Amino acid sequence: MKRFPITAAVVATIFTFAALPLSAESFAGPYLGAELATEDFGSVEGTTTTLVGGWDFTVGPKWRLGVGLRWTVEDIDERRTEALGANVQDISVSIENRRGLSARLGRVFGDRWMAFAELGYETYDVDAVRVLRAPVCAPPTNCVISRLDGSFDESMTSLGVGVEWAVTEHARLRATFSRGESDAFDRDRLSVSASWAF
Repeated sequence: MKRFPITAAVVATIFTFAALPLSAESFAGPYLGAELATEDFGSVEGTTTTLVGGWDFTVGPKWRLGVGLRWTVEDIDERRTEALGANVQDISVSIENRRGLSARLGRVFGDRWMAFAELGYETYDVDAVRVLRAPVCAPPTNCVISRLDGSFDESMTSLGVGVEWAVTEHARLRATFSRGESDAFDRDRLSVSASWAF
């Protein structure tokens, strides 16, 4: 019951902002923000937090062309243990040091909405360890049957579509779905972000 007044206040605030007129040209100029995404690389999945920034340019009455930069501050770090035949394997995979850039083309609807398509490119590091061990052994140091260490640098291109809402003249909310491909992975990514336009 305590959450209801807070939820009602948040909803009322959003609708109040939505009723305010926008005085600046919609979706043009620089912005900074933060993004939360869920990513599925097939064999690895997780949630990431990314700092985003960019600049959107007016290329027509209803069209915008934008460029963006991204830097992931909370990367994917997955650890799991699973059976493999009569043995057990411990798998640890980290996808880290991610940096990217993007270009997008958007179509503005009214003053508050923009639908867009986005082309992205990013680089990252992959660190993977697989340890195969016997489920029961004595002493414990004799459990390890094999250990495979792998790390490599990777780059990925992606295509995405999304929608952005101008909550106020400066506050923006964005949702994007993208599909990425690289030599090692195919990735599905769903993200939401909040940004401040200057």
